Amino acid sequence: MIQIGILETGQNRPELVEEFGTFAGWFEDLFAESRLDLSFATFVVCEDDLPSHPEACHAYIITGSAASSNDSDAWIRKLEDFIRIASKNVPIIGVCFGHQVIHKALGGRVERAKQGWGVGVHDYDLTDPPPWMARKPSHLSFCASHNDQVVEPAPDTNIIARSEFCPVAATTVGRNVLTVQSHPEMRKAF
Repeated sequence: MIQIGILETGQNRPELVEEFGTFAGWFEDLFAESRLDLSFATFVVCEDDLPSHPEACHAYIITGSAASSNDSDAWIRKLEDFIRIASKNVPIIGVCFGHQVIHKALGGRVERAKQGWGVGVHDYDLTDPPPWMARKPSHLSFCASHNDQVVEPAPDTNIIARSEFCPVAATTVGRNVLTVQSHPEMRKAF
């Protein structure tokens, strides 16, 4: 069984949890569709709960957050330290805030999007799909909700999807990291 650590960097508003669930729960639901033998451990990083060491799980997912990766909160700096160590040996997927904080931790730059908020269903051109992608459509559509964007990717980045609105929409960084600015785990109803 593969254990996935979900690094929850934000939490759904309490009044929405009953109807829509938690950020960590969305990823559990998404991966349940894969029929892989997976288990999940949730770490509420925004409340200073990080794994004791990077090898505590086989892989990690870093969720979205209402926080900005440029905020000065101590938990964000600790997460960046964890990313720098873990990304050398453990697969990591970063989604929205996770995408941004990974690039920032590994030497990229994140800024407020000059074009404003990206909200709703956005379309992205698949520009350079990695070899492990079974299907290689020309474009992807995902829900988006972000005000910051990666403006300078980390070194050793391959941009795999982009749009005019979001030029660094999905990436691989080195051999262990996959990031997406949008929310593949989010349902349109939310």
